[in-house]
Amino acid sequence: QDMHDLAAYFASQKMTPGTTPEDVVEKGEKLYRGGDMARGIPACIACHGPRGVGHSLAGFPKISFQHSAYVKTQLESFRAGTRANDMNGMMRDVAKKLTDEDIAALSKYLGGLH
Repeated sequence: QDMHDLAAYFASQKMTPGTTPEDVVEKGEKLYRGGDMARGIPACIACHGPRGVGHSLAGFPKISFQHSAYVKTQLESFRAGTRANDMNGMMRDVAKKLTDEDIAALSKYLGGLH
């Protein structure tokens, strides 16, 4: 019964769009959709899709609607090499090229990506 109650509770919750602060939309969207060729940063959209839902069969997780603190921590962990569950080191390679400002913008941008 507890499992059914929990499932009913979570199923009744509504996602809230518009959680991206206005001051990071432009930078976050630019990095997410186009990357930064000059710095060798590929677009996030290439693996995670236009809405950030990922491609589970390819091993790319859903990243939209994530809490910004969680995304920030994960990107910093990939950059530091303390998180290493990425296929062929892809995220570690990308994250090493991200600045603190990039990580802050992306982590906040993803909360409202839908």
